[in-house]
Amino acid sequence: MGKIRSELTRREFLSSAAAVGGSLFCGTALMNPVESFAQSAGDRPPIPTFEVTYYAGYPEMIEFWRGATKDFKEIGLELKHTPLESPIAVHKMVNEHNFGTIGEIWWGPSPERLEPNFYLEEMLHSSKAMLRGRNYGHYINPEYDKVVDAEKAEMNLEKRKELVWKAQEIAAQDHPVWWLYFAPIINGYNAKDWEGVVPMTGNGIGGPFAPWTYLKVKSRTGKKIMRACYFTDITTLNPFTAHLSPNQQLLRTIYDPFARITPEMKVMPWAAESWKIVNNVTIDITLRKGMKFHDGKPVTVEDAKFSVDYPKQWQIPLFRHAIDVIQSVEIKGENILRFNLVKPYAPFFAETLTWLVILPAGEWKEVPQKYGLKNPIEWENRPCIGSGPFKFSRWRKGEELYLKANKEHFMAPWIDDLIWLAIPSIDGAMGALEKEEIDIIGSRLTPDQADSLKKHPHIKVDVSPSHGLHEARPDIRKKPFDDREFRRALHHIMNKKTMDSFYGGMGVIPSNTPLIKLLAPWHNPNIPMVEFNMAKARQILRDAGYTWDRNGRLCFKA
Repeated sequence: MGKIRSELTRREFLSSAAAVGGSLFCGTALMNPVESFAQSAGDRPPIPTFEVTYYAGYPEMIEFWRGATKDFKEIGLELKHTPLESPIAVHKMVNEHNFGTIGEIWWGPSPERLEPNFYLEEMLHSSKAMLRGRNYGHYINPEYDKVVDAEKAEMNLEKRKELVWKAQEIAAQDHPVWWLYFAPIINGYNAKDWEGVVPMTGNGIGGPFAPWTYLKVKSRTGKKIMRACYFTDITTLNPFTAHLSPNQQLLRTIYDPFARITPEMKVMPWAAESWKIVNNVTIDITLRKGMKFHDGKPVTVEDAKFSVDYPKQWQIPLFRHAIDVIQSVEIKGENILRFNLVKPYAPFFAETLTWLVILPAGEWKEVPQKYGLKNPIEWENRPCIGSGPFKFSRWRKGEELYLKANKEHFMAPWIDDLIWLAIPSIDGAMGALEKEEIDIIGSRLTPDQADSLKKHPHIKVDVSPSHGLHEARPDIRKKPFDDREFRRALHHIMNKKTMDSFYGGMGVIPSNTPLIKLLAPWHNPNIPMVEFNMAKARQILRDAGYTWDRNGRLCFKA
């Protein structure tokens, strides 16, 4: 009886002490939160269940959050899973900023994203926290914004590098995003029938992000039609509403951008034959001569000017990062278009000129009035007329996008037709490649899937390092994610090795920055990894004033 009475007295003491000063126990060295009864009665409610939104079709995401659920539970938090098809998930996160409490996105390795400003400004600047902006977690830090504004205006390479590094340091201290994994790009193709595939740094050989293969590939057996597949179909033919990056890139084979990224990560003139820097805020581009739209009409400098003015006039959200830096454009000669910038903008060539596409002014200038629409983003855009290396032929939604080669293009493809098939199942895609029903898989394969394909003598597998990035991002508008220490603690329970194991160690676990080492000189090598460490996470929470109730649930701090 004496021993029992002693235990009850201890509990009574803990309870009464918590009522008058529970913080006395916040710094306890206890490793199990269930043992920490510092919760004061009624004034520190348990943190509610977090809703996590991610892509239903990505097995690595499913596996990661399955493991994360156990780790969150161990630290006293509960997760509710909301897996959605990727177009819906992206819409909920980026367009609506309505994704529960945590969202995971895989940022595709679009070539223009090799420019550091995409990650620094588009993903984290406060100006991108509006609806349809990529700062969907609403990270707001004026000091960070100031450094990013300075880096994108700095034309001196070394000075700009210092600012890019500084921006990474500030964000790393704030933990607004948990950078999870740089996934490799693994593709398979029929090497018996095709040669000349072009590996593109960060993008592989076969996906929508790697157009060079489809411009350069040649048949070994006389085939004229190449059949590629991707796990998802496009959702629109309108370049102003193509929020999914694969959709954007496929439309950039129909429409010519002013510049492109080469397989070696260099910016090259494209529809712009050349350019000249007049001064820090004035750039002249010379439009390539002899270009034609797919309906046979010539591409003029007036079309080029319209293509810049039009998205600026309508303030197209998807084009804001490209057009906001432009004060005006003016025609300076038969084929010369002058860009007058608001201020110096270092990413102009890699971001703006690779994003803006040449539109036929005659086709677009009466939209939306001609079709009774409120905004050009509502237009279906059929027929889809551009000037690019491939012409739109037909689109059977959910099945295929059929493109025909533009043999009059200055970079005319060797093939005649390119068919993009929507095959959501990787097993289905692999079976089709094995049976030679398709020629190349543009979807990313896992190492196990690649090993399975290698057993077939006609199939070759290509592995490319990539800046394609998995991230998990909390909604900072919601408590307790507005607390930097809470975000920092949770970063330590993100087991990134789950992703690494899934990919057989072929990718890269990031340090606390979205810039991969591949992006030298922009990657800041001084930013450390955030280790998976449950004990450290608990200690950070204790030090910040968080406590656990008797059921082991983590509670809000006072």
